[in-house]
Amino acid sequence: METPPTLKFFSLDPPFPMDETILIIHGAFSSHAAFLHIGRLLAAKGYHVLLPDLPAHGSGTSGTIQPFRFSTSVSLLADLINQHAHNGKAYIVGFSLGGYLALNLAADHPDLVTRLYCSGAGRDWNWSPAKAHLASVVMCGMSKAPSFLGTWFNNKHKIVEPSELIEDGALWKDGRTLGLHHDVIGELVEFSSGDVLDRIKCPVLMVSASAHDPVDGQKVTCERLRNGGCEEVKGVELKGWPHAWNGRDPELFANSVIAWLVGKSLPKEFVDNC
Repeated sequence: METPPTLKFFSLDPPFPMDETILIIHGAFSSHAAFLHIGRLLAAKGYHVLLPDLPAHGSGTSGTIQPFRFSTSVSLLADLINQHAHNGKAYIVGFSLGGYLALNLAADHPDLVTRLYCSGAGRDWNWSPAKAHLASVVMCGMSKAPSFLGTWFNNKHKIVEPSELIEDGALWKDGRTLGLHHDVIGELVEFSSGDVLDRIKCPVLMVSASAHDPVDGQKVTCERLRNGGCEEVKGVELKGWPHAWNGRDPELFANSVIAWLVGKSLPKEFVDNC
């Protein structure tokens, strides 16, 4: 009998026993390594943290789970929570692609999710096949661009890539294929045409970093969540911040996650927008 696939993941334990788990879902064409530092900050505050690699991503076993599909990803993330989260449920933090998966996870497995924190997941991907294909080609081409362009972009936006992410990225750089880009964008297009946002009931925080994230799209997402029956929805904006703001201020990211999870006011950098 064939062994079922499992996600590669890292588990970070707090310095003292805690019953609460935070699952962090990274963005597209990245890996768990993008959030290792933030995971350590959260663990130091007393949370058990799970950091998986998504299917078709990363240098470990997750990269062999092909092709990338939302259904497979959500099922494997649910398995991870069932098997490794304390008390069998978790707070979910999703970044970019991970934010859409977090929303899908909450819709399909409401018993596993306590609260959602989604950053950069408010875009409407209801694109035509031609636009989706063009975006896949452009994004794939950008991923193959000379490294000095990435350095210039990061310096411009004060983004620091963790050394672990650079090392892990080098190990699976050949995995960022045009096929993977097609798969990811195709799944996002399908997400936008589905009913996921109409089925979420747990509290949701939506964060947009307005230098790159579509603020108006996030407002539409918040409205759909409320219309679907989600009673606690909050949308906030980081004015002028880049999409990958987790690399600009990891401490702010971690502090805002904790504030949302425990029901406290968010740091002053966050402005309500929906």
